[in-house]
Amino acid sequence: MDFATVARRLRLLAVAFAGGATVLAGVAALISTRQAAQPDLAEGAMLATGVIGAIGTLLALRWWSTAGERPTSLAQVQLGFIARIAVAETGLFFGFVGVIITGSLGAALIGAGLFFLSLLVLTLGLNRIEAQAASNQPL
Repeated sequence: MDFATVARRLRLLAVAFAGGATVLAGVAALISTRQAAQPDLAEGAMLATGVIGAIGTLLALRWWSTAGERPTSLAQVQLGFIARIAVAETGLFFGFVGVIITGSLGAALIGAGLFFLSLLVLTLGLNRIEAQAASNQPL
């Protein structure tokens, strides 16, 4: 399997995750009561979602910043991409659970925003790796 095929599959995976997150955000908006039943719990849910989402985004930024600097195998590229999506998605799901528990939409918006940012950064890192592969440097 060549890198172009791997990159295409990873981009399709990112699009699928983005589509799923959009649907999840829509469902969260529909079930949200717009006002938290327990404001303290809603603030805690937003904080937890923000922390986990920020960790996912920082991991994505680290992957992007080192993308293309060192030779890696296709398996390492796939594993790194998928593992970082999974961490970023955890923040998204914490936000959705926050909506279910508290009724407030804030946690879901924080989780979705950080998740989409992570997806964008991961895709940009994939583009950097693909540019390195296209210039015939070792991959």
